[in-house]
Amino acid sequence: MKRTLLSALTVLVASTAMTAVACAVEPTSLNVQSTQLEEGDNIMTAATQTTTQPNEGTSIRIQATPGNEQALTDLLSSAAAIVHDTEPGTLQWVAQRESFDTFRIVDFFADENGRTAHFAGQVAAALQQQAPELVQSGWEQGVVANVENSQVLASVVRVADTESQPRLASYIELTAKEGQAENLAEFLTGGAKIVEETEPGTVLWYALRIDENRFAIYDLFVDEDARDAHFGGLVAAALKDSADDLVDGGWEQGVLTNVVHSEVLSITF
Repeated sequence: MKRTLLSALTVLVASTAMTAVACAVEPTSLNVQSTQLEEGDNIMTAATQTTTQPNEGTSIRIQATPGNEQALTDLLSSAAAIVHDTEPGTLQWVAQRESFDTFRIVDFFADENGRTAHFAGQVAAALQQQAPELVQSGWEQGVVANVENSQVLASVVRVADTESQPRLASYIELTAKEGQAENLAEFLTGGAKIVEETEPGTVLWYALRIDENRFAIYDLFVDEDARDAHFGGLVAAALKDSADDLVDGGWEQGVLTNVVHSEVLSITF
């Protein structure tokens, strides 16, 4: 049976959405100011939120060589300002740490030209130069081989400021059940409006299509409370309700086991 997020949420929204919408934070209007914020190892370049629609995404999971975990952390933590200053076609760029030696870079672009410019840019060049020392398997096998491009199905991007600096990230890969790929794509696409209206602590939310049958949800949060609110929210409830129909492995094996939480090291909007 075809399931859309709207149909899955009909009963839930009727009882809770009006209250949630009343306290939701609306995206702030644009201005031309940019600031860089620092706290420990977390660096955020908070720039203007543009009306440019993100259509393309890239995720790269990399592992540090033994003994070089801090060096790779330092490299990634310093990169956001460079991306912000030199890559107008990169709409969002995030470096995050998933475990002691495992990191992920996630970025979003309006089109393929923005992605091409990013991979020809200063940050990519610095990573390529230092990959033989810092990244397990080096540049070709440790970085390039792990590049995973995706199509943006839907997104929520809020202006980040000092109070709403995203510090936590979650990445969930989903595989559609046989014959359910288009239904899962439609379901995920419907999530953006619900997140925007009911989750003020979710700074960034993306529904992504990696290939014909593989999808991902990517989120950024201001703190643990915001992440807990997201996983206890309407979209998560609807996905749980529909997972057995749409997702290979269902809720437990197809969704929960694929949740990867991480710490945001560096970000530019």
